[in-house]
Amino acid sequence: LYTVHPDEPVDLVAKLMEWHKIRHVPVEDHEHRLIGIVSYRSLLRLLSDPDLASRADSIAVSDVMKKDPYNVPPTMSTLRAIEVMREYGVGCLPVVADGRLVGLVTGDDFMGIAGQLLEERLRD
Repeated sequence: LYTVHPDEPVDLVAKLMEWHKIRHVPVEDHEHRLIGIVSYRSLLRLLSDPDLASRADSIAVSDVMKKDPYNVPPTMSTLRAIEVMREYGVGCLPVVADGRLVGLVTGDDFMGIAGQLLEERLRD
């Protein structure tokens, strides 16, 4: 997992997303507790404003992150995680155990599974 701290510049998040082809970056405090998440969509909103885009290296992650994102335990079933994503309209669910970030589940993860199941069903 690639994570950032709230005091880091938002352009670091943009570079991480570009380099690693990801759309969500969790934000942790210095004790490695999840405190927020930055999405590709939130960066697009920021960068679409020319005044803000020109200052991306001086804008802190804490200014654009979604604070206290919905998260799930590693024991949650896949079906329930999909329901939570739909219920709250989120494309990413941080997985947290004992207060620590241990993973990230995204809509893309489920798309791969859905594609395989659909192919199997259509072949039958």
